[in-house]
Amino acid sequence: MKIIKLLTRASILFALILTLSNPVYAGTEEAYCVSGNPASGVKTAIGCVPVDFFGTGPSGNSFVGALIRVSIGLGSGFALIMMLYGTFTIISSAGSPDKLKLGQEIITSAVMGLIFIVLSTVLMNFIGINILGLPGLN
Repeated sequence: MKIIKLLTRASILFALILTLSNPVYAGTEEAYCVSGNPASGVKTAIGCVPVDFFGTGPSGNSFVGALIRVSIGLGSGFALIMMLYGTFTIISSAGSPDKLKLGQEIITSAVMGLIFIVLSTVLMNFIGINILGLPGLN
């Protein structure tokens, strides 16, 4: 439980450092992803963030699609970190059955979470884009 709190605090600190380290030029041409085109999105510390919520504008970029892509990346990265932590727990268990079981449970949970992320992405792509044709998920 301590490692999860530590990872959460470290990720929040990392996000704050990224946010504060990249200047955003509000009100100037440099604030937009494509110079002079406000519909293209706004430059931020995490990249170009679209301003069109559902992607129905001329640029086709959507805030929802960008949010989904960032969430998938963060979830996958967290699953990788948890797999590494589970591996470290198993390696450093020194033959203790409790620590071995804990490490196996952590790795199993991380793999299940990663499978959930992949399957939800495939399902969202199939239903949202191919069947319903929802704008902004492309």
